Amino acid sequence: MPRVEEGTRPTADWQSAERHAHPLAFRLLDVGAGARRSGHDTGWRRLPTALFETPEGGSWDLWLEGRKSPVRVNPGEVAVVPAEVMHRLHVPGPRTLKTLFLVARFEAFTGLDVIGLSRIPPRLTGAVGQAVARDMKKILALRNAARTRVDACARMHALGFAILAQALRQADEPEFAPPIGLKQIEAALAHVHENLTAPLTRSRLAAVVGLSPARFHSVFKQATGMAPMLYVRTQRLQRARELLIRTGRAVYEIAEACGFSSTYYFCRIFRQYVGQTPSRFRNAFRPASPSRPSPAVCPCLRRVHARKS
Repeated sequence: MPRVEEGTRPTADWQSAERHAHPLAFRLLDVGAGARRSGHDTGWRRLPTALFETPEGGSWDLWLEGRKSPVRVNPGEVAVVPAEVMHRLHVPGPRTLKTLFLVARFEAFTGLDVIGLSRIPPRLTGAVGQAVARDMKKILALRNAARTRVDACARMHALGFAILAQALRQADEPEFAPPIGLKQIEAALAHVHENLTAPLTRSRLAAVVGLSPARFHSVFKQATGMAPMLYVRTQRLQRARELLIRTGRAVYEIAEACGFSSTYYFCRIFRQYVGQTPSRFRNAFRPASPSRPSPAVCPCLRRVHARKS
């Protein structure tokens, strides 16, 4: 964006850039470190947000759905998995390694995953990988302070955007435009996010944006890549996984809070989509240990999280 000198009028290019600017959001779900023994395997799973993970003293094998061979991630490199991508991590060598992970959402437009849109590669290497790993360690160090101090929360968010900026240096699509049709359905997307516990139907969502159900279905699928009700179910499962990671609430409470008709149906759909049971998924991030601190939540967001939970 061209620099605008004080006292001068913006140029046409500057005004155009302002009209087409899209806000970015960073939301940390969890950050942590630990040891992983030889042969450790996460199992196939889908996360609700992007995953960044870097090993020390050993290597990870990152398997991604659709690939015939794993991506080897070595010390000084960072594995990157976009939100909702089926994957697994495996420790191939004979040694125990240390690992540092960051689970966070980078959003653009109306909740769309920047990591997936930008086609960031599954492994960040060289100076980029080293810079991202360093910033991940800084976020980990700020985790406890960010629960009570807004200044620490602000620094943590700045580091999150620094990680995104570094990762975009190796992206296939560092510049991206809003998907076709997104503007027409933005109100429906917002309605879904704000009413996950309520009954939602295609007709109801179509009425929110003033389209016929058939036309709405077509526009929605073109903009998001999935049918409206599949999107609703995906968002409910996304919210459920966030609650499993962030809270100690019972599975039946989470099922109810995310709009599922029964715990049985929730567990069946969860395992079918995520690849693991809710309990196994939770244990990967929140092992039974009263000494483990809960994931960082910025003080400025606590009230929002409490209201949504």
